[in-house]
Amino acid sequence: MAIVLPAFTLLLFGIFQFSLAIAGYLSAEYAINLATRYAAIHSNTSLTPCATTDIQNLVKANLFFANAVPANVNVVYYQFASTGGNVIGNVVYVDLVYSQTVSAPFYKHTFSIGSSDYRVVTR
Repeated sequence: MAIVLPAFTLLLFGIFQFSLAIAGYLSAEYAINLATRYAAIHSNTSLTPCATTDIQNLVKANLFFANAVPANVNVVYYQFASTGGNVIGNVVYVDLVYSQTVSAPFYKHTFSIGSSDYRVVTR
């Protein structure tokens, strides 16, 4: 019993930390998808145009660990229309990278979580 309990506790902490890491990755995927969709339908010609800071704030607000980690969000518009920027026909690319720490008894590791998405600006 004295050998099984520490091993079981370590396994339990490992499962818990792994599930937090998966939750962080899934929230990054969701936040990037939401922000890219928002940017694609809010071009400069729409009734409610968005700026790069709006997209970055939307990503940071939808992260699971939003207050715990600083996130690096990049927004790039690739020019396919006659003008650059947030106009209909261009492609918006949103990229997110942030660090998450996994800690268990006698173990601590920090790794990067990244996600990216792109869409064509339609409205």
